[in-house]
Amino acid sequence: MFVVCIWAKGQQIRKKLDLPPKDFHITLSKHDVHDAEKGITSLVSGAFPEKPSLELLDNLVYTLHLKEDFFSAQEYAIALCLQYPHSPTGSIGLWDTALKLGMHKLSMLAFACAFARLEDSNDDSAK
Repeated sequence: MFVVCIWAKGQQIRKKLDLPPKDFHITLSKHDVHDAEKGITSLVSGAFPEKPSLELLDNLVYTLHLKEDFFSAQEYAIALCLQYPHSPTGSIGLWDTALKLGMHKLSMLAFACAFARLEDSNDDSAK
C-alpha cells in the first residue's frame, strides 16, 4: 500500500541533476513492491480529489509534462482551465502541452487565453 505524491519541486531537483522524472510515493506497508506503477495512473477510480486545488493540478501537469505524457498533461490542463477559469495557469499548461502534441491552433488559442488572463490580473491589481 502506498500514497501517490505529486512533488514538482522534487522533479525540478531531479532534472537539475540530470535524473529522469520519478513517480514519488510513500510506502505505508511493510512489503514494498518495487516494480508496480506508483504514479497518478495507479490511483483507483474515485481516489483522485473531486475538487483538486490549482496547485495540485499545476504540479500534476508539470510532472506529466516532464514524463512526456502529454495526453494526460493535456487532460489535466483542461481540467485546470475549467475549474479555475480566471487563472492563467491552466492556459499556460495547455499552451505548452498542445505545442508538444503538434496541436498548433489549440496552442495559439491557449496562449491567447493565458495572455488575456495575465492582462486581466494586472488590471485588477492596478485598481
